[in-house]
Amino acid sequence: MMCEEVIQVLVCTPHKSVSIWLLVAADLSCEVILGMQALRSLALLLYLGNDEILLRAALSPETVKGVVSTVAAVETGVTESVQSDAFFELCSPNVASCDPLDCNVLNEVSCPSRSIRERVYDVDAAELGDEPSGDNSSEAVVASRRELSGNEPENDTENGIPVSPLVETEGTLDFDNRTLFRGLTPSQHFDVNGVSGIAFRYTYGVPWASSGLKNALASSCSLCQSFDKDRRLVQRLVRSGLLPDYSAVFERYESIGAIVRLQPGEYPLVASIIDHFPVLNPSSKSSPVRPVLNGLHYKGVIGSGQGQLDRSALARSKRGVLPALFTFRAFPYVGILDLECAFYMLENDPQCRYWFCLVWQSEVYRLRGPPMGSPHSPACLNDALKRLVTLAEHKLPGHIKAALLRIREGKGSAIDARDLLSYVFMKPYMDDIVMGSNSRVGLESGLEAFLRACVVRGFISQERKRQLGPPPPGKESHVLGLDWFSNDRLRAQKADLPLPPLEIVEVDGKTVSNVTCRDILAVINSHFDPLGSHSNILLAMRCTLRSEISKGLEWDDFVSVSTYREIERLMQSFIDAPTIPRLLAPSLEDLREVYLFADSSMFACGSVLLTVGLVFIRGRARLIPPVRASWSVVRKELTACDDVLELFTETLTLWRDTWLPPLITPTPILFTDSECNYFRLRRELRALRESCEEFESTVVDNSKLTSHKATLQLPAYERKVALALFRGGGEVRHISGEINPADPYSRGLPVRCPFEEDEALKIAIDVKKGHPTGEVLCAVPGEEAAVEEDDELIYEPDPQL
Repeated sequence: MMCEEVIQVLVCTPHKSVSIWLLVAADLSCEVILGMQALRSLALLLYLGNDEILLRAALSPETVKGVVSTVAAVETGVTESVQSDAFFELCSPNVASCDPLDCNVLNEVSCPSRSIRERVYDVDAAELGDEPSGDNSSEAVVASRRELSGNEPENDTENGIPVSPLVETEGTLDFDNRTLFRGLTPSQHFDVNGVSGIAFRYTYGVPWASSGLKNALASSCSLCQSFDKDRRLVQRLVRSGLLPDYSAVFERYESIGAIVRLQPGEYPLVASIIDHFPVLNPSSKSSPVRPVLNGLHYKGVIGSGQGQLDRSALARSKRGVLPALFTFRAFPYVGILDLECAFYMLENDPQCRYWFCLVWQSEVYRLRGPPMGSPHSPACLNDALKRLVTLAEHKLPGHIKAALLRIREGKGSAIDARDLLSYVFMKPYMDDIVMGSNSRVGLESGLEAFLRACVVRGFISQERKRQLGPPPPGKESHVLGLDWFSNDRLRAQKADLPLPPLEIVEVDGKTVSNVTCRDILAVINSHFDPLGSHSNILLAMRCTLRSEISKGLEWDDFVSVSTYREIERLMQSFIDAPTIPRLLAPSLEDLREVYLFADSSMFACGSVLLTVGLVFIRGRARLIPPVRASWSVVRKELTACDDVLELFTETLTLWRDTWLPPLITPTPILFTDSECNYFRLRRELRALRESCEEFESTVVDNSKLTSHKATLQLPAYERKVALALFRGGGEVRHISGEINPADPYSRGLPVRCPFEEDEALKIAIDVKKGHPTGEVLCAVPGEEAAVEEDDELIYEPDPQL
């Protein structure tokens, strides 16, 4: 063996030290080519890296030195704070105990000990490995600490809180509905070039709702019935001519290991069969028809793995597409990566491997990972991609990792410009990864690190679906529900559900269309507008439908021809609406101020967030509930101020949870076209700041914040707006209703032009910057005093608020 170096690595932990010998060679030049049997007898583990090749041998030091007697031995230590990529994959005693190059181990895991625990597998996984930051309660960490410390499960604690054992508790409906991460499992993996290798896949258990429901599911499994269904499905596909395309998908899944064909001797082990059915996808060239798994019979039997689901608006936004979209818009250099068959690149743990099987052409297959139709699969994929991103960050160059650490720690008074230039952030959303950086070098480094992480964890990033930078001229890309144009601008995608062709019919002596109210509602709901840039058009659609329903129509009644024409016109307006810039600001430092615009009409309120460069951030148009329809316009305008502050707070939380550095805190600047509310809010803000100065503190308890006129009994929603502005260090300014960006959103009208190109809006904002207190509005002397004297007449306490 031609070796350059012999290294004895000493792995030190608080509980145990392990000595491992490594042979380092520049290439695989050998005098004798070793076969698989020879490799197994020597217990060798190979790692082929970009720079070097490591051979780990379960041999004594004397034998190793005898093999390479001409090479000097070097001793080094590896501590928990240092991990070399050259040492990658070589630290688990479980690997050595199960012959990792055995071809049987590559495809199957016959015992739980072969699922490698995260902390044992990575030397310092808690800080630099796959473990997501802040997630110290995962089962892999708990199990590894138990193995290293020798504690019994009932004595385990995590930060003083008892930790449940590895195996989930069954038997009751009050189960622990969490993602059951088991560790890493060695498995065969084919890369994008079809080359076979070894990957260590994320392995997950199943959060069963109860043992009774689990047993009932197993008792309902019948292979005979499944074979009959399969035979009928094949006959239908043959008659329709879709069998070759449908079968090609299964062949592809089997070739990449997503499904594993079972031997007849394994049929008695099958516990559950998933039905599948074909779905046409004409826009896809590779798979015009594809199988969809029907996991409805798992509903109520398997939990979602998401714990106690928080149904608040903020929690729904965090689980949705907005965090990835804002990452996509935060950086000048961005890339979109797609993971092929991402669900099936995971691994089921040995206890549930036969619970997800399917039948195709009289053969039984088991799925390698949690199936897409199962309730727990989205949570498993979400957890896996978080770990994958953490591992990719660990593989970034050293200077970029150091810059990331300094930015996230938020120490000092300002962020170093060089650190911001090296900033790289990755955000997963289902099987898509959004990657952003402030420099081309940072983006390329992040891409390389992420692809390296994909290789070792068994994921495939499809190069043909990889998008780095805007699409070429004349083309567009679809990104997270938006159209991305070559000029680096965005627009919401048009609806997938078109209006049915118009047919004029006579019903009860009336001329109506052939479309029902329910059809119109389905068309409106098919429009996906995640940023709210087209919410003014959707508001007009809903108002049109509301006016039709107010005539006494039921949901299955036909709408008038005029209503059909109006919806058709609005759908075209949705397509023709102005685009918005993708990039929020040239630099993250430019997000230290955010403009909030609020407006209300008699039937709806509108909210718009813009950057200091008047770039659209987010918008929202809401119908006013019937219970508030009788309110005065002034009160509705104040409700709109409350709504836009709520939108700002939610957006800021999403930014802080993802890419926004701690040292950058956006300040809200509220604009309203209601002079009455402007003067009242400005006066209240002034009083709050005076109260704060009295206590000589910038953070004051609510009980210490007193209004300068306690006798006015200000409504709760007014105090709420003023307090929100005060805590954010914000201001309130007045703007004319004719140029208020929120005006078309409150009235369901089209936007005249992109806000960043609106010269009248630019002039108004510049004037307000020069006169932030708004004295320019007081054209009539004593106007503000008159408003103050009439406070009690305008605002009456509302028992519902």
